[in-house]
Amino acid sequence: MTITQKINISDDEFGEYYASYISLSNGLPLDDQLNAQKNELLTILDALSEEEAEYRYEVGKWSIKEVLGHLIDTERIFCYRALAIARGESINLPGYNQDVYVTNAGFNSWPIANLKAQYITARESTLQVFSGFD
Repeated sequence: MTITQKINISDDEFGEYYASYISLSNGLPLDDQLNAQKNELLTILDALSEEEAEYRYEVGKWSIKEVLGHLIDTERIFCYRALAIARGESINLPGYNQDVYVTNAGFNSWPIANLKAQYITARESTLQVFSGFD
């Protein structure tokens, strides 16, 4: 399967936790999905001011900037994991504590433009890495 082919995954190829995410793919090619998600998110982010991007719906919950930072970190981590698996890595891959990452990143002090640029870079990198998989 390449990044441009329709996705056809058997139930025995992923952990149960990921079933709801995989069901959202509608079998579309991965590059189509990744590009559509990127474009949709950037449209939403382009409409936000700095103040709006720091909004959190409840004290103690992540702000929009923190959610975006989490998406960026997670994209990079999962891309590394995919690369390791594709290259035949035999060691157990490390997990990560998303709350610790967000707490230590200070995403609310980042300009939203910087976070958007980081997101674009992470997504483009993911597309490039996955385009090299067969």
